[in-house]
Amino acid sequence: MIAVALPRKALLLQVLAVLSSLLPHLSYLPIWLYLMVAFVLGWRWLVYTGHLSFPGRFAKLITVILACVGVYTLSGGQISLEGSSAFLISAGVLKLLELATRRDGIVVVFIALFIQASGFLFHQSILYSLHGIATLVLACAAMVATQAATRTGLASQVPVFGVTAKLLLTALPFMLIVYFLFPRLGPLWSVALQSDSALTGLSE
Repeated sequence: MIAVALPRKALLLQVLAVLSSLLPHLSYLPIWLYLMVAFVLGWRWLVYTGHLSFPGRFAKLITVILACVGVYTLSGGQISLEGSSAFLISAGVLKLLELATRRDGIVVVFIALFIQASGFLFHQSILYSLHGIATLVLACAAMVATQAATRTGLASQVPVFGVTAKLLLTALPFMLIVYFLFPRLGPLWSVALQSDSALTGLSE
């Protein structure tokens, strides 16, 4: 089976979906992760423009090891939400380095959705909920563009955002039914945030 290359529009939407999903995590991410994101985006741009090739196995192995060391340092060797989310973010960002085919694009879209969902462990405000909807739209548009890709590029007759709007509107009634009727279950486990600490005074 011949792998279908991603057209430019699908590639751009996938990168935007991943970057948008990172916003809820900015409050605790270390500086090295910002540098890694900039490095990956720079390399991916040079690959896209033809100035660099995709990284080989050795280069990918080194970047994965460095990311794992950074995540281990961030979590202090303990299981925490920050460390687990940072590991997921590192995996998602590094996946962009080998983003080339339809299969890669589908994986990246799912990773972006997982990263966005994990952001609600840290923020549940209306603002972040609206941002989550925007990320969902970008991810669904990226999926539509990925699935519409052909060997000669993106099928021109496919209105990406139009199809995305129809899919989301179709799913809206089911989402409302699940939201209002599904029982509210307590968490199956509890992992404290590293930022949790004893405070004095009144809460918000």
